[in-house]
Order: sequence, then structure tokens, then C-alpha cells
Amino acid sequence: MPYYGYKGRVAYFRLGKKFIGLYIMPPIVDRFKDEVGQYYATSATLHLPLDKKLPILLIKKLIKARIKFNENAKKKK
Repeated sequence: MPYYGYKGRVAYFRLGKKFIGLYIMPPIVDRFKDEVGQYYATSATLHLPLDKKLPILLIKKLIKARIKFNENAKKKK
């Protein structure tokens, strides 16, 4: 599964028959549970329906949060 990384893994993605799966390592998705609402699938997964516009601002927010998480994790080591 392809992914983007920055100081560790940031997000994976895959195309399903009816959705794009966006996988962001825990605990990020859980932290934004109220905002991911209709897209929420699991603690690390969002299902983005192919027949709807992508929630670009939400995706950016989640990716930025994961990048910050990775940066902080590297500083602690």
C-alpha cells in the first residue's frame, strides 16, 4: 500500500470499489473523532466515498497533526 512519510510514516491510501481508504497511524484519527464523523471507519482509517467531494481541509488537518506527532516523537528519542 503506498504511503507518504516524513520523519516516520504519515498516511497510507488505497482505492476501494466505493471509497478511498485513508489510513493515518494512531492516535491522530481518534483525536479528531468529532470532525471525521461520516468518514470514520476505525481508529486509523477514514473511508472517503468516491461519489462525494474530498474533505481537503480535514485531510490537511489530519496530515499536519501526524507530521507534528512524528516530529515530537523524534525529539523524544
